[in-house]
Amino acid sequence: MLKSKNSSFKQTPLNNPVKIVLIYFIVSALWIFFSDDLLFNFFSDVAEQKLISIFKGWAFVLVTSILIYFLIRNSFKEIMVTQKKLLESEQYSRMLFESSSMGLAVTKMDGKLVDVNPAFAKIIGRTVEETLRLTYWEITPEKYYEQEQRQLKSLSEYGYFGPYEKEYIHSDGHLVPVRLQGLIIERHGEKYIWSSVEDITERKISELALMEKEFLLAESQRIAQVGAWSLDIGEEIIQWTDETYRIYGVSPEKFIPTPNSFMELIPENNRTVMQEWIRKCISGTDAGDLEFSIIRPDGEVRILNGRGILLRGSNNEPVRVVGTVQDVTQRKQAENAIRESERRYQTLLNISPAGIFRTDLNGNTTYINPKWTEISGLSEQEALGSGWLNTVHPDDREKLISDWKEISYRQQESLAEYRIMRPDGSISWVMGQAVPELNLGNQIVGYVGTIIDLTDRKLTEDRVVQKNKQLQILSRTAKIINRKLELDSILRQLVSAALELTDSESGAAGVYIDGKIVFTEYNQDGKIIPIDYKFEEGNGVPGWIIKTKKSYITNDAENDEHVVPEIQKALGFYNLIDTPILDNSGSLLGCFEIHNTKDKRPYEQADIELLQGLAATTAIAIENAKLFEKAQEEITKSMRLSEALMAANKQFEDTLENMTDGFVVLDNNWIYRYVNSNAAKMFGRKAKDLLGKHIWTEFPEGIGQPFYNNYYKAVETRENIIFEDYYEPWDRWFENRVIPSRDGLSIFFQDITERKMYEISLRASEEKYRSIYENSSVAILLTTLDGDIISANDFACKLFQRTEDEICRIGRAGLVDLDDERLQPILEERKTTGGVKGFLKFFRKDGSTFEGEISSKVFTDGSGNKRTSMIIRDLTEQRLAEARLIESTEQMRSLAGHLQTVREEERATIAREMHDELGQILTSLKMNITFAKRELEYPELNEKTKKLFDELSSMNNTIDKAVIQVRKLITELRPELIDKLGLIAALEWYSEEFQKTSKINCAFITDLEELALDHDTDLAIFRIVQEALTNAAKHSKADSVEIYLKKRGRTVAVEVIDNGRGIREEELKGRKSFGLIGMRERATLINGRLDISPGQDWGTIVKLEIELEK
Repeated sequence: MLKSKNSSFKQTPLNNPVKIVLIYFIVSALWIFFSDDLLFNFFSDVAEQKLISIFKGWAFVLVTSILIYFLIRNSFKEIMVTQKKLLESEQYSRMLFESSSMGLAVTKMDGKLVDVNPAFAKIIGRTVEETLRLTYWEITPEKYYEQEQRQLKSLSEYGYFGPYEKEYIHSDGHLVPVRLQGLIIERHGEKYIWSSVEDITERKISELALMEKEFLLAESQRIAQVGAWSLDIGEEIIQWTDETYRIYGVSPEKFIPTPNSFMELIPENNRTVMQEWIRKCISGTDAGDLEFSIIRPDGEVRILNGRGILLRGSNNEPVRVVGTVQDVTQRKQAENAIRESERRYQTLLNISPAGIFRTDLNGNTTYINPKWTEISGLSEQEALGSGWLNTVHPDDREKLISDWKEISYRQQESLAEYRIMRPDGSISWVMGQAVPELNLGNQIVGYVGTIIDLTDRKLTEDRVVQKNKQLQILSRTAKIINRKLELDSILRQLVSAALELTDSESGAAGVYIDGKIVFTEYNQDGKIIPIDYKFEEGNGVPGWIIKTKKSYITNDAENDEHVVPEIQKALGFYNLIDTPILDNSGSLLGCFEIHNTKDKRPYEQADIELLQGLAATTAIAIENAKLFEKAQEEITKSMRLSEALMAANKQFEDTLENMTDGFVVLDNNWIYRYVNSNAAKMFGRKAKDLLGKHIWTEFPEGIGQPFYNNYYKAVETRENIIFEDYYEPWDRWFENRVIPSRDGLSIFFQDITERKMYEISLRASEEKYRSIYENSSVAILLTTLDGDIISANDFACKLFQRTEDEICRIGRAGLVDLDDERLQPILEERKTTGGVKGFLKFFRKDGSTFEGEISSKVFTDGSGNKRTSMIIRDLTEQRLAEARLIESTEQMRSLAGHLQTVREEERATIAREMHDELGQILTSLKMNITFAKRELEYPELNEKTKKLFDELSSMNNTIDKAVIQVRKLITELRPELIDKLGLIAALEWYSEEFQKTSKINCAFITDLEELALDHDTDLAIFRIVQEALTNAAKHSKADSVEIYLKKRGRTVAVEVIDNGRGIREEELKGRKSFGLIGMRERATLINGRLDISPGQDWGTIVKLEIELEK
């Protein structure tokens, strides 16, 4: 162990003997040199001196013995302490060695492991004992031997090696990546290698994960179109990723990103903003996102989104600006399209005549349109969530909730009619409809629906029911009167009718007798109760009737001054109507009195009018009871007139209410006297809120508008006026019909905004298509289904050499060859499907004909008539060009075939010449050399002759190689096996030769024993296979090729399949792929089909099929 810097010399046990000797020497010298002088000074006697000397000697021995004892004892203690410290130090070092998390090993120079710690053994998956039985080379893969030799060389030169990375062999066979370093140490004069080893498996995994993430990041940038950039402070060059170059549309080889070159890509009007943004990024200010546009070198404008951030060093100094850039052009275009779509959608929602809503799965409202709030009377805030339920009438609410839960559970459409209570207390009928709303995963996320205000319809239905009910009652009453009944019975029936007409609970009819109105019966809920009430003038309400002969109504009977309190309490009524029964002269005959005893429904003027009508009927009955026969005719006539009048009034009212036009009536003071429901909807007001109001007070914005002037013009001229008007405050178009009368104006108006927009769009569309029609480069005809021509464009006139009038006059028969057998099938197909494409023969004015390609469709014009459009393209030039192309192609193919034949003949000639001439020459040379060698084969040859003999042997070998090469060339020029043994033997031989020369496994597979083809076909197949194998060797990087020869029926098929990289599309279409072109031409010359394609997973497939002639 090395000493501490603070250790001293006397702490070293090895120095104690020297110390003892030195002390003994000093003590002895002092005793020898000074003890005698001291004694002689004190003792003068010789005997005493002698005795003292003896004593001095023993004293010296005793003192030095004691001194040496204590010195040796202290030294022994120091030795024991030192040995203890050494042992503790060695134990501590061993403990550090054993507990180290890093692998530690001591190895001999020959690789024998002599000491390892558990961490090292764990790295290679063994125990310490197992590891010490191995050598360093047994845990090192062979691929690292060369590297290890370099490290040993470094160790011998510099005394240390590493750090470097390698792999150890784990006990289970897998390789463990490690990082190690070491140095040479000495023990007992022998050199060892001390190594520290770190298992870097997790780091390697992290590095692989990092590489994968970097790859994924690059791919993510490419897919997300996000590029990255960085700029070192003070530098000019901006670092861009590949995706950044692609986004800016520039090439890394041609474009150097600097601040100046970058600014050239920014439009001038955006450069100031960009410079300010860059300044903020560099200054460390939060610049945020910047959306900007660029102009690529090819002129394309793109919209980008940039971000940047400043990075600072350890001293807080700015170091680098980094950022990202993303191409958001498509997103911006999509956002603009979405915004436009949302705008249109919102507009449709806002102007929709129906209320529209959206709910979640629990029925909570998440959206309503303005019409919904108008119908319900709730604000948007009040309606959202479950607030809409507050508007549902209590009698309908429970059923509506139950139905909603049912359709939500079944995920069905919902359709329901129910009442809503508006905040102002009015009740409206609505029809609600909802359908499930699906997300992109086809899952229901809520419901979308509409509500339509049915109040007018319901009121109309109620009025119809009420009117029908009243008519039935009146009809029944008429029947009662027509019968010859007692007066009391007639009155009893009429009281029942009065109660039914007014929906009352009780009432009576009194007869005017001797100045009093007398009541004898009281109808209470259909039960007849006898009474005896007589009223004189001024007594009660009947007394008021006697005095005034007018109807009387009160809805507060308890506090009414004319009501007799005793009678009110006795009968228990709240509301009351008394109506006099008068004869034709106005004389009083009696009165009707009706009450409400159960509820406090207020009576209205309409109830009085019903009773007055009934009273008139009753008067007739009373007055004419004795003259029934005569009265019957008058009553019948009266009833018929009444029914007709009521029907006419109802029909007129229904007509006004149900018409699609708005209709209002203004009196001469411009006061609203009538407003139908459609007019109220257009105004966005209630009809009852407008009645009695001044038009220009309610709609001051209309003053000065065109309709304002036309209204006054109609009043002045007393003439009907019809006009169309755009009302700017509402952004709507209206058609107005103003009809003046003596009492004011009747005005019909209709919203024609959609029609006007359609007309404007139609005109624009017509102009656009008219321009296309007139300027088209093809002939266009508009015709009837019968073949009459309505119009023709300019190009059609030029094509047929006729004017448009001439074309329209002669029709289809003058332009189309009617004998063309293709005509009728084309007409039939167009009639059946509405459209057709085909070819027909046409005539020009000069008598010439031409082949034309036609496209025709049936359409309906604005008047509802069926018309057809026909587009005609002259194919004359195309047909000539096609013919020339076919002729040229055939000539080129014939030439190619001739060239192939000439080429093969030349090859055969060359091969024959090489065989006959060059073969004989080489054979003669070989024979001459052989003879020369025989002359020199003698034992007594000298050195020079032996050298000549060796040269001749070498020349002989060279000639043998030349003969082999010539044979190979002859075979490649003209495969003799094809002529001698046929195609199958030639292909089998060539596949073996190809495998020998290319070192690529080549298998020839066929189930044919013989194949009889003509010589040209055999040769073409052989050459195509030869070229396919050559391509496989040169380009595919394959290590295996298979050749298949098959015959199925009259089809011969040859396939060459390799396992290389596969042919690329551009290689198949390349104009310079002469080998492929030659193969296709050879296949064509033998009427074969050649298909070259990449394999499904790898490799290339060359397939040749030949149909043999019968």
